[in-house]
Amino acid sequence: MDGSRLPAPWRGLGLIEFDLLFWLIGIVYLLPKEVALSCWVFYFVGLLENVGAVMACQLEGLKLADAGGLRGRRVGGALALAATLAAPLAIVWTLHTFYSNGFESLHMARRSTSMVGTQIHHAYAIIVEQHDAPTGPQWGGILAIGVGVLITIALSTLRTQLPWFPLHPIGYLAANSWGMHINWASFFLGWLIKVLVTRYGGLKVYNRLLPFFLGLLAGDALSNALWGLMAWLTGTER
Repeated sequence: MDGSRLPAPWRGLGLIEFDLLFWLIGIVYLLPKEVALSCWVFYFVGLLENVGAVMACQLEGLKLADAGGLRGRRVGGALALAATLAAPLAIVWTLHTFYSNGFESLHMARRSTSMVGTQIHHAYAIIVEQHDAPTGPQWGGILAIGVGVLITIALSTLRTQLPWFPLHPIGYLAANSWGMHINWASFFLGWLIKVLVTRYGGLKVYNRLLPFFLGLLAGDALSNALWGLMAWLTGTER
């Protein structure tokens, strides 16, 4: 639940889950099917953007509904119904597409141009590598995890006890996640706009501009859905 409160669709969450299992337990103590399942989690949960962050998207939808004056119970019911219908349809559609066209023939399977294809092949390479040369617990990684936990606790404590303290623990987590080298400019621009609006416009201007920026988030999500639907209807690559 705490992870779902992070609005950013961090692929790093999947990477953390994947690495923790191998570092703490060690490949040598896992069955082959457990290693394969871990690599699937690494790919599917961590590297498919919003696809794996279902609860985060749902909470953002509830926030938008609250800002628009809609009843939360009705919106929650609609989200639950959509998830119930979409999950089995997505599984059937995906399997049908892969078996009908062949995964290797799809644009998403190309290692040179598609992140999906790159990471699927990367996950398979990890399975082969760990099967041929299994390793035990990684004490260096365990030490790094412990240090990171202590730093996060320290930042949380300072943030709670000292209202003027500028560093947020989520910023520390995000800075060490994959994708920050791509998204740092967006985060910086959003932070800068918020600082300027709150400092020179006050809370009144901030509340007036909030629906606009929430609309930008909704528009970005809607554009992905519309272009995907257009690609499906026209039979072209997205």
